[in-house]
Amino acid sequence: VDKQDFDPGEVMFAENYVIYYGDALSSVKFAEHPNGEWAWDYEYSGGDTVGNAGKNTFKAVFTPKDSSYNTYTAFVVLDVNKQVLEFVIDPASTNVDYDGKEHCLSYVVVDKNGKVMTGLTVTGNDKYTLANQDPKENYTITLKILDDNYTASANNVFYLHINKINPVTDFETPLNVVWTPDITLGDIALPGDNYTWVTPANTKIAEAGIYKFKAKY
Repeated sequence: VDKQDFDPGEVMFAENYVIYYGDALSSVKFAEHPNGEWAWDYEYSGGDTVGNAGKNTFKAVFTPKDSSYNTYTAFVVLDVNKQVLEFVIDPASTNVDYDGKEHCLSYVVVDKNGKVMTGLTVTGNDKYTLANQDPKENYTITLKILDDNYTASANNVFYLHINKINPVTDFETPLNVVWTPDITLGDIALPGDNYTWVTPANTKIAEAGIYKFKAKY
C-alpha cells in the first residue's frame, strides 16, 4: 500500500521574525503544527545562514505524525535585511589643533554583538585641512557603508572640530632693515607666509630708527 500525500497548508513561523544578513537559518523557527512538524531540509544542516540581503528561497520539509503519509516539501522565501552596523569613533580624533596637516576621523565598525568588522567599504570620511577657521565651526561628516549586505545605523553623522592655534613667533624683533629715503612698509618682508601687514603697506618710513607697526598672522 502506497503512502498518501498530505498537504499541511501554509508554512507558518513561530514568530514574526525580522531577519538580517548573517543570521543562522536555524534561528528561524517554525510554528507548531497539530499534524506533524516543519523543519528545514537536511541539506542546510551545516550551519547555513539566511544568505545575502534580499529575498532568498529555502526548502522546508513537513513530516506528518502519521507515518501513512508522505513527507511534504515547500519552498519558503525569506526576506533578509541588511545587517545594521555601528560606528564607534575615537573621541580624540574629533577635536584636534590645526597643524597644517590633513585630518579625518578615527573609528571602528562593530556589529550588534560588538564584534569589530573589517574589510568594509566606507565613504564620507574625507580629509580636512583648515587654516583660518572659526574654532566653533564643525565639519559635518556622514559615514556610509557601501557593501550590499550592510548598512549604518541612524547614528552615522559626526563632527570634526579643528581648533585655531597661536601663531609661531620664533623670529627676532625688531626686524633689521636698511633704511633708504623712499622705503615703505610694503618693502619690508615679514617672516613666513602667514603674516601680513595691518598698517597700510604704502606707509613711508621717514628716517632710520625703531618703529612699531601692526601685523597679523
